Amino acid sequence: MNNSQVFEIQIVNHNQWESCGGKHNYYELVFVFKGQGNHYLNKQEISYKKDDLFIFSPGTCHSSIAATETQFCLIRFSEVFFRNTQKHGLHGHEDWFKRLEKIFCSFNGLPASVIESKHEKTQVRSLIKALLLENEREGDINSMSVTHHLLYALMDVLERSILNKISCVSESNLTPEKILQIINYIHSNIYFPEKLSVAMISSEFNLSSTYLNEYFKKHIGKSIKYYISEYKMKLIKYKLEFSDASISELSYLFNFTDESHLNKSFKKAYGFNPSELKK
Repeated sequence: MNNSQVFEIQIVNHNQWESCGGKHNYYELVFVFKGQGNHYLNKQEISYKKDDLFIFSPGTCHSSIAATETQFCLIRFSEVFFRNTQKHGLHGHEDWFKRLEKIFCSFNGLPASVIESKHEKTQVRSLIKALLLENEREGDINSMSVTHHLLYALMDVLERSILNKISCVSESNLTPEKILQIINYIHSNIYFPEKLSVAMISSEFNLSSTYLNEYFKKHIGKSIKYYISEYKMKLIKYKLEFSDASISELSYLFNFTDESHLNKSFKKAYGFNPSELKK
């Protein structure tokens, strides 16, 4: 896919394959239709198998070496692809990319499959097959609308899967539905600090502040305030790497008092200044 294209889906059969990002500006989903082997990202290695799905942000280099005959489906799309989503009955462009941030910020950088359950694998396989069929309908004026809706549904499945991965730290590995709702609430309101005080979240979920803190820490392994701060830092780091947002703009967007306040918080989290990452 070249940088002038906005959406591409294709089947790739190979024994050894490398996708080196360089300056490319597209997001990428890689689904394994068949085969097994090893996948490599950021000097990490993980085995892949049928129905695994990997996600990559713009500019990411990754590669695979097949142990058996492998068939990948590559789905690539750029920001331009979502600029006209509103006219197709979907949310606007900004909403799309806030959802993409939640997915890619939470999971990008790990060479692991996003989906694990048999149910999710079946859903994702079906949605990708539908995208492939729709891609064959050249000249159909409604094709782009259908493609947008299918990709939106695919993002829904991935978002739910990632929420489950983030929250499965309890001994039983069975996360209460309310914890998933709380995490989703935090992610959805990360740009609205007035909605993320412990008192506000407690009120939203009809819990006392003390119980909310204990309940959250029991299932997530960290306090709710720490989780919010950590997620905010992840988003800032993601935006510094994959957007043109300035440190000043990010300081305003995430409600820091000034750039110095953001710099101090970021360095505490990562050990270096945001300006170093921006370079």
